[in-house]
Amino acid sequence: MKEEEETTNDNDRNNDSLFTPPEGANVQLEIDRQYSNFKLIRKEDELDDENFPKSLHNVAELFVRLQMIDHVSQMHKCVETFKKILENGPDGKQTNGLGQAILCFNCGYVGLPKGGDIGMECSSCREEEQTNKIIVKQPDGTIVPWIESKIAPDGKGKNDAQEALEKKLEEEDDDGRKK
Repeated sequence: MKEEEETTNDNDRNNDSLFTPPEGANVQLEIDRQYSNFKLIRKEDELDDENFPKSLHNVAELFVRLQMIDHVSQMHKCVETFKKILENGPDGKQTNGLGQAILCFNCGYVGLPKGGDIGMECSSCREEEQTNKIIVKQPDGTIVPWIESKIAPDGKGKNDAQEALEKKLEEEDDDGRKK
């Protein structure tokens, strides 16, 4: 059974393009136009690269073209978790990390780097070179800091609030309704 992944073209937001993952892949993701608001900050050696992705929407397209399904899935999970936290607001129970996020091209992780905003080391795979900072820029030009649930204080896993949020994300469709 083939499932499709929807993406939105950055240049023509009303034009949906469909992607069929390789046979055996069981992936269906929606990359909506909000991904265009997650802008990548180029490193000095990337400034002249005309093909460098400008936003996470472009990164999703790149990962899909290269059939890097795990990468686009990881990126999607991170961004959708961030969007849910912003949508729901803080609940007063979970501890959140706040700061400058990075994208890791090595694994698809998007979030706070290991060691806080000053680092570039991926918190997921520990890659340092294939990472870029991102900014979340709203259409009116304001910048939104990255916010994510912190790992439990004992460092052994996710805290209860993060596990609850991830379970809720799995149980809801893209419109926030129960599946």
